Amino acid sequence: MQGTTTLDAPTSLRPKGMITRARVAVAVCVLLVVILAAVALSTEDGGKASSAKTRGKGTISSLPLGTSKPRNLVVALAEERYARVAWTTHDAAGTIVRFGADPDDLSDTSTGTIDSYKCDSPSCGGPGYHSGYVHVAKIGPLQVNQNVYYQVGSGSNGTSSVQRFFVPAATAPAADDEPVTLALIGDVGQTEHSNLTYHRVAAMKPHAIIDAGDLSYADCVQPRWDTYADMVEHLSQKTPWHSVAGNHEIEGCGNSMGGEFVPYKVRRARAMPFAESGSSDPLYYSFDVAGVHFVMLSSYSDYSKDSAQHAWLRRDLSRVDRVRTPFVVVVLHAPWYQTNSAHKGEGDAMKASMEGVLLEYGVHMVVAGHVHAYERVHAVSSGAVLNQTCGIQYVVVGDGGNREGLYPFPNADAAPEWSAYREAAYGHGCLKVFNSTHAQFQWHRGADAATATPADESWLISKGRDACVTGEVAPQNSRDGGDSRVIHPHSGTYGDGNGGSQLGVVLFGLLGIVGALVGAYAYYLHRNSPSSRSYSKFDNELSTLGDDEGI
Repeated sequence: MQGTTTLDAPTSLRPKGMITRARVAVAVCVLLVVILAAVALSTEDGGKASSAKTRGKGTISSLPLGTSKPRNLVVALAEERYARVAWTTHDAAGTIVRFGADPDDLSDTSTGTIDSYKCDSPSCGGPGYHSGYVHVAKIGPLQVNQNVYYQVGSGSNGTSSVQRFFVPAATAPAADDEPVTLALIGDVGQTEHSNLTYHRVAAMKPHAIIDAGDLSYADCVQPRWDTYADMVEHLSQKTPWHSVAGNHEIEGCGNSMGGEFVPYKVRRARAMPFAESGSSDPLYYSFDVAGVHFVMLSSYSDYSKDSAQHAWLRRDLSRVDRVRTPFVVVVLHAPWYQTNSAHKGEGDAMKASMEGVLLEYGVHMVVAGHVHAYERVHAVSSGAVLNQTCGIQYVVVGDGGNREGLYPFPNADAAPEWSAYREAAYGHGCLKVFNSTHAQFQWHRGADAATATPADESWLISKGRDACVTGEVAPQNSRDGGDSRVIHPHSGTYGDGNGGSQLGVVLFGLLGIVGALVGAYAYYLHRNSPSSRSYSKFDNELSTLGDDEGI
């Protein structure tokens, strides 16, 4: 009050109701501050993190091949109901696979081909290195959605133990079936972080593994390929594994092995279904699994508009059966869209050559590696224009754990609108296909518990994609141009196609409203409390209030 000295009333004289409500208001405000701080920190570290570069540690030492029995088993899908098995031995004999639906009755047999390479240069880990003999055999026809049992080898090499893998269908699961899980990894290598990634992937029990390249990080030291194969065999012998070549697979090594990509082609690429998909080069191919048509491209082969790879890409996409495989996902190594300063712009030339083809044929998602961090990009069309209707989502999963460590992002405030979520942390992705209309991409942080909810997620919706291919739908160059919500195929509830990063915005909004209301109430208490009134009137007003009454 003007002209009157205001004094704080002694606590002992304040009404009990007023004291209780004031304390509650203060407690709620403090709690809200703590919650807001926690959310802010989680968003800072998770949604738009800028982490210090973390070096990979504990690189596993090279070991000699040192055994005569078949080892380094790898399985991969071919055309529907067929698969390939690869393995390595010291001798060239015994390229035989026995297989069947019963582990005690492996009555079907198949033979295959053998290849090997050697390196006499010191850069290969010592003169006289020999890869061993890598066998590849095609098996089938197989029963889909069932286990197949197999055993490789014969003669002087001996035989492997009986192994098994599940044969997923090429088509999407039915509405009442369990979803199909496809692991998405990249730049994993062979460190302690790599080992965690592999075991987290194994815990997912994926139906297939899709690898965006940079597998062993051998970098010409060829025994590293052997230790890598030993490290992943617990997965590769029982889960179909499909990969593209990264820059660490080039391995020219002074032409000491007769060309580029030699170790990768001999050990892995030969088992990929390039011939079945009409490709003449094992570095690019396609295959179908769980309703997804995967197109595996080579960032380090000629991709110009007059190249064989470009012609094959258009031919392959033009033949996609959208009834059998309603989802189309492209996998390559060097990303086309990303905000990290590392490897910035390295995918631009390939994007300029091929992005138009991918948009023309309604591709849903592009998966890349190369950048050692995780990032997801909203659906965009040429020039990073937001396009929820016909744009392509991009994800970078080069965070698998290799010895070069993580790449930090620039300041989070500098992230462009089209970057949905980014984090410099080890982890892996997966694609869960629920049915012919809905699939969910998830990213799992390696430091989280194996059973933790995904750190980021988004949805792929196949419905209406044909209209993008035929040009019947005009692109909407804004996220506000269409309903980005998607219906969860099991619960029937709505979710946000932009993923977990939008949840933080919602929480901030709700907490801000609650905080404003509590703050207003606290201010009301303050203005009407004795501490804000003339002390000369306090005794008279206090006498009119009971202990249980408030102001």
